[in-house]
Amino acid sequence: RLSYKAKDGITYFFNLIENMKDKERVKKIFELRFYGTKEQRKWKHIGEQLNITPQQCTNVFNFAKSEIYKKMIKEEYNK
Repeated sequence: RLSYKAKDGITYFFNLIENMKDKERVKKIFELRFYGTKEQRKWKHIGEQLNITPQQCTNVFNFAKSEIYKKMIKEEYNK
């Protein structure tokens, strides 16, 4: 069970994804990677769901993670 603060953080995180260029793929990758079953979390399975290679999945994931981190740091400094 997630605390209110954690739920708010997850909402914030997915709102950042909504503003990304490749939001549909990024959202699907993050949902499967963090909320999927053990089998669904595998890059091979995620790639099959999105019709891309496992390596492309990791590239999209890492790029999105980096962009989200930059946005979070930037917003933290602007407070």
